[in-house]
Amino acid sequence: MADTPAKINRLPLALNTALRVLAVFALCAVANGLSFRYYGRLDVSRASVPPLTERTKAFLLGMPREARIIVFFNPGNPIFEQVNLLALQYSTGSRKISLETVNPYRDQDRAAQVAQHFKTGERENAIIVTSGDRHRLVALDELADFDRTPEAFGQPARATNFKGEAAVTGALIEVTERNPGTVYFLRGQGQPLLGPKAPFLIFATLLEREGIKVKELALGSTGRVPADAAVVVSLGAKYDSSDDEFKALRDYWDRNGKIFLLLDPNASTPRQLAWLGSLGVMVQDDRLYAHPPSGLVSTVAAEFAGGSSIAQKFRTVTPFLAGGTQSLKLEPARVAPAQIRVEPLLQAVNGYWGEADWRMSGVNGVDYDPDRDRTGDLVVAALVERGEPDAVDLGRLFVVSNAKYILDDNLTQPCADFSLAAVNWLLRREALTGIPPRELKLFNLAIPETQLARIFLLVVVAMPALAGLTGLALWWRRRS
Repeated sequence: MADTPAKINRLPLALNTALRVLAVFALCAVANGLSFRYYGRLDVSRASVPPLTERTKAFLLGMPREARIIVFFNPGNPIFEQVNLLALQYSTGSRKISLETVNPYRDQDRAAQVAQHFKTGERENAIIVTSGDRHRLVALDELADFDRTPEAFGQPARATNFKGEAAVTGALIEVTERNPGTVYFLRGQGQPLLGPKAPFLIFATLLEREGIKVKELALGSTGRVPADAAVVVSLGAKYDSSDDEFKALRDYWDRNGKIFLLLDPNASTPRQLAWLGSLGVMVQDDRLYAHPPSGLVSTVAAEFAGGSSIAQKFRTVTPFLAGGTQSLKLEPARVAPAQIRVEPLLQAVNGYWGEADWRMSGVNGVDYDPDRDRTGDLVVAALVERGEPDAVDLGRLFVVSNAKYILDDNLTQPCADFSLAAVNWLLRREALTGIPPRELKLFNLAIPETQLARIFLLVVVAMPALAGLTGLALWWRRRS
């Protein structure tokens, strides 16, 4: 009986200890759960790779299929660390992506299997992106640009630009998404031709990087728009199409087609302008100018307007449209009963006006006339949708009142970005309408051996010695 009080007194202590242990386990469980859902990454490696862009992150969140990234790389390659870190960001950015790193020299059996299965040939540095029965090999020159000059002196090439994110994201789009179809560039009405010397080759190349095929289309020969047409582009038609050609384009639009229309302000296309007017887009007979202190300018600085996904993601971007640009007057109320919705995408910033007497600019010059010229919201690009708002498929049109801004000589990065986003909007790939990845400029500092020796003496010998002498002087002064 003497032990009973002691046993009774131990019971609260045991309960307290058990509760503490349970509390510790609960805290660990909660901490692990929170860290699994909310986490950050800190790069402490020697590589310098920025975080994935919002556009890539949005795509990873909505990836339709699982994919695997195989880093088939020699660790001695100058961009291996950038490539490895980039691949890690993709694997942590989506649970649908698995990652494998294969060293061609150390993992020879696995390297042989990869080389045979994916037909890498003699490449020993590449990224392989695979999903199901589809795969895409991203070669070394797609991941970075190199300066080959050091090779003449027996030194390895130096990486100058790292463009891995754009290449890998493009490969993931290609292998995981359904085939988006083909973008057809119309020809036959004075538009520039597609080919190796096309004046819009940069834009065509950007489309191909998105996994989109590009081809030419002469409606006068085919009489119809092909069934695999995802988007039809008319780039600066100088005159109207024939009756049969125009009928083929209208039939495509009536089947909920997607059209990208770039207008040549100097063209004579009354039929095309009348059709745009029936969609609520009235093309004005003017030219946009501004007159800052530096002198008259015709290149239009534009800002994004409206509530589209493109406008929301590019709100802080200011594209410049080079070449002649005219204004668009939108009439959404007039076409609303026909289930047509029209809204602005780009408008000139404050300070521009629509010059009505632009034809006289070579005679009397250009000056703003408040009684004749247009001001206010000078729209230069607009979006048109036709059909029920919640319909699975809609007719979509993107129109820009300037055809020259997209040519290689005039194309700027912001203009390329929003034009690519517009094509993805037409294709209903809203997750890809953001700003695409940028190339990372790599800086290599070459220090000769003599300078390295001087740096060593300065940092390792001189600076510590100076600190020691300063301390000794202070000690001696206080002692005195």
